[in-house]
Amino acid sequence: MEVYLKIENPFWLRDDGSMNSPVLLDVRDDIYAAIPGLPKGLKTNREVPKGYQLKRREEDNNKGDSMIIYAIWPTNELYDTPKEIYGPDISTYANAKNIDEESMKIQAIVAFNDQVAAGREDNGKGYQRQSVWDTGWTSQLLKQLGRDNFNQKLADQGYDGVFVVTVQRLGEELTIDKVDEFIAFDPRQIKSASNSGNFDHESDNIYEKDDI
Repeated sequence: MEVYLKIENPFWLRDDGSMNSPVLLDVRDDIYAAIPGLPKGLKTNREVPKGYQLKRREEDNNKGDSMIIYAIWPTNELYDTPKEIYGPDISTYANAKNIDEESMKIQAIVAFNDQVAAGREDNGKGYQRQSVWDTGWTSQLLKQLGRDNFNQKLADQGYDGVFVVTVQRLGEELTIDKVDEFIAFDPRQIKSASNSGNFDHESDNIYEKDDI
């Protein structure tokens, strides 16, 4: 059905449709900026902590495939101390097309900082670590936000809809031509392209639209 939409202040929700997407890191920061009062752990920490280094290595996996791997490792002064923490590996096949190593670096840093933020000492033998914020499925992220109230939380901040926009890389510019889905919070924001000429916000009649 062809319609007119009156969405004047949308929240742009990035998505690339894949699991463990680096784009989810931008989503976290976008949501943190949009909705006050969220846990500080939602905002990504993209800084390498003092005493650690971002390490790149190339290794063969157990199937003999060459892999590019990034992870946060401790620097020498942390060896044999309780802070000898190794971050999770962020890897890709060395022969993969369009490898985005800058995004891999950021993923490795954020994953490490998430784990340290959630870490707890395990009987003095180092740390048990778990991720604070899931960096995979968008649905899991929204679940932790209280996904049933997500639209209302946005509406409370003055947003009147959501543009779901397809992006491929961290920090990618958001433009209208990349939008895959338009979500209006109120059905009265939607009017048929075949209408009587009155866009009446008080009416639930989809055929009433005026010149705007």
